[in-house]
Amino acid sequence: MRTPYGEEITVPNAVVVSQTTTNYSKAPDGAVPFLTTAVTIGYDTPWRQVEGLLLMAAHETAGVRPDPRPFVWREGLEDFYVKYTLLVAPENPNDRAALLDRLHVRILDAFNQYGVQIMSPHYMVDPQDQKVVPPSRWHQAPAPIASPAAAAAGAAAETPRRS
Repeated sequence: MRTPYGEEITVPNAVVVSQTTTNYSKAPDGAVPFLTTAVTIGYDTPWRQVEGLLLMAAHETAGVRPDPRPFVWREGLEDFYVKYTLLVAPENPNDRAALLDRLHVRILDAFNQYGVQIMSPHYMVDPQDQKVVPPSRWHQAPAPIASPAAAAAGAAAETPRRS
């Protein structure tokens, strides 16, 4: 077996039968395992904007199948950030490493283009200002536009809170 780095490796039979093995080759029905990548972004960035940026990057990446459509899971609500996982179907299941590299480039470009930092903040002290996203920012570009009912609900939710 040869790695993507050109290294030849051998896997003992005992390892093959005692470990879980994932077959990334194309199945007869055309389905292939999703390729995933994750980013962690602070709570002060609207989740809809993060999802929009990840989906935009996926749609702009050569080698990502349009069907099934790429999608995003919010996999973790951690202490200081949200973990978002993007799932895409590769056109060529044998090209996973190169596709992941191209996808990462598009993610970096998209987040930089819209001024969103890819970072997982950690705090030494409590921040002076609340790290929340007000409803007026819930649909920042490239997030989908809210329906009038959703926009009205967001405006109603923007009532001041006591500290």
